[in-house]
Amino acid sequence: SMCDEATSLPILNNVDEMDESTVVVTMRGGCTFGEKALAAHELGVAGILFVNNQEGLFHPSGPEVRDVKLSTFMITQHDGAHLINALRKVATTTGPKYSLDGRFMPVICQKSNSDTYCKP
Repeated sequence: SMCDEATSLPILNNVDEMDESTVVVTMRGGCTFGEKALAAHELGVAGILFVNNQEGLFHPSGPEVRDVKLSTFMITQHDGAHLINALRKVATTTGPKYSLDGRFMPVICQKSNSDTYCKP
């Protein structure tokens, strides 16, 4: 979950392998979205992807991160399981380098009267 069980503060592994093209993948839970996003932002990564720990989706929020310039995303628990399995394959494959590529698709959300809508 990216959070220390004793302190509930964010901890990051593989910090020496992270750069501005890295997207941190973490399970939801343990500490707040904002605490995790701030820890990732301080490393200068491209974004953070939350894997939901229950069915469904919602927008990760955190009032303490209003000024953090970091892309944040959430995927379903089901899709997260597939992604984590693929990441484990990347980490354990020997021989020719196995890679996993992804692309960001910017989404813009706007509020109109009482409705909010998002579009790519």
